[in-house]
Amino acid sequence: MLRTDMNTIVAFLKNRVRPTVAGMKRGYITMDAAGLVTWGFAYANLQRIGTFLGIDTIRLAALGDGYLNYYDTLLNLIHETLLVSATGAFTVADQTYTDNGKCGVFAAGGGETIIISGSLLNNGTFLTVSATANTVVVASGFVEEADAPSTTFTLVH
Repeated sequence: MLRTDMNTIVAFLKNRVRPTVAGMKRGYITMDAAGLVTWGFAYANLQRIGTFLGIDTIRLAALGDGYLNYYDTLLNLIHETLLVSATGAFTVADQTYTDNGKCGVFAAGGGETIIISGSLLNNGTFLTVSATANTVVVASGFVEEADAPSTTFTLVH
């Protein structure tokens, strides 16, 4: 596993997975490790590629680059990456994230709890109100960010 992959996993797990000492239930992470091929590594689909803080990391070819999912020990999906994008913008006036053609992954009727990371100003947990193909609206908490960097939106199941 490359250092950049480790950093991606750290960013994903930060403020998401907090196993207790008594339970130490850690589950596993899936990610697409296709990018490792350029470094001479090749992992088959569903192959274990390493561990991070005792959490197994498994290659899942169906995931896009930069997408990670976290499962608990009972194989329940806990956190699912819905969107990774560097082309969107946050608007405070209407609490909207706009990214043309990319927001259709969110439930149109809202009610989803999402975690945003990678943004300069809008990291945190938010409740969606509605979504279209181009926008997702949250209940509150966004601040103005016209040109967001590579930002990850994770759905909490």
